[in-house]
Amino acid sequence: MGDLPSIQQLECFIIYGRVQNFTRAAKEANITQSAFSAQMKNLESVLGVTLIQRSKRGSHLTEGGRSSLRASRTGWMACTRSSTTCSRPMPRSPLSSMSASCGRSATYR
Repeated sequence: MGDLPSIQQLECFIIYGRVQNFTRAAKEANITQSAFSAQMKNLESVLGVTLIQRSKRGSHLTEGGRSSLRASRTGWMACTRSSTTCSRPMPRSPLSSMSASCGRSATYR
């Protein structure tokens, strides 16, 4: 299996998708603009697609970026719901189990 995007990369990408500006997105993510830009470049490398078209006049999402943003938001919401569900007390049962999927299969330890 190839590399998976980090949670921070996905969070930064979702922020960028909402504000469409590197400076404002970096500020919202509470990191420097250069660190934010590096996160986006690394995410593009992991996914193998150009997400953001950059120019001297600014930046905007590519078609692949818009598609990836929709998938990222859906996955982010699913993971958020899963996290909320996991934080609630569960009834004790020897048969209780939980499975969550956010895009590609992954095991986090």
